[in-house]
Amino acid sequence: MRKFIRNPLLLAAVGLISVPWVITTFSLSASSAKIPSILTGERRRTNGIAQGSIWKKIRSRVTGERQKTSGMGGAKFCSITPNRASVITWSDRPLFVWQGTVTNIKVEHLDQDQPLWDYNLQPHEQTQQSIFYGGKPLERGQTYYYSVTYQETAEDGTIVTKTLDPILQFEVMDSEGYSRIAEGIDSTMSVEELAWYFAEETSEKPGLFYDFVRVLFTPGAISPNQRQELTTEYCNPNSTN
Repeated sequence: MRKFIRNPLLLAAVGLISVPWVITTFSLSASSAKIPSILTGERRRTNGIAQGSIWKKIRSRVTGERQKTSGMGGAKFCSITPNRASVITWSDRPLFVWQGTVTNIKVEHLDQDQPLWDYNLQPHEQTQQSIFYGGKPLERGQTYYYSVTYQETAEDGTIVTKTLDPILQFEVMDSEGYSRIAEGIDSTMSVEELAWYFAEETSEKPGLFYDFVRVLFTPGAISPNQRQELTTEYCNPNSTN
């Protein structure tokens, strides 16, 4: 029997609204390779900042998240988002990020008999280690359940298929919170600045690791080496970078 975990953090609240350009900026389908407009253009790619203080903060934030989710990393399969500690996503089109080989993803709602999204990844997608949610629209303030089927190579060389257990959950942020956070987003932000905006916890907003990762792991946002650096920091902290 699959196990669903209820997290007390998900008791926080809810609604729906229409917010300006920020909605379209972050609403990508699972099959889309398009980079959100806020991430495009050379002026968004501030390599000096990436190698400086903000990048150090970004890496430190990943380290902190890994420490909160003890047990999620270190295995052959590792779910970066969602994870057991960060369950709220500002975006209603979340990006699922992992380390390993995933063959199927399901997103479900307890009140519905059928999954909202039951997706078999194509061979070229199985090792890309991230994919945008591509199912029926998710509602703000609602909680969803995320199930993954993945493959690992056993010591004898055989391929073993496993299912993530317990199933992880995440909540799409309510409309009020969405609007408040959207107001703080500036179209001149670099990738690193936008990621840190989501990561930083203030009196006005919680730290949103889910969206922090979404910005950084959107295809083309940072270099492959930087992406691997963050993946290693979260999933294999004891390996050599």
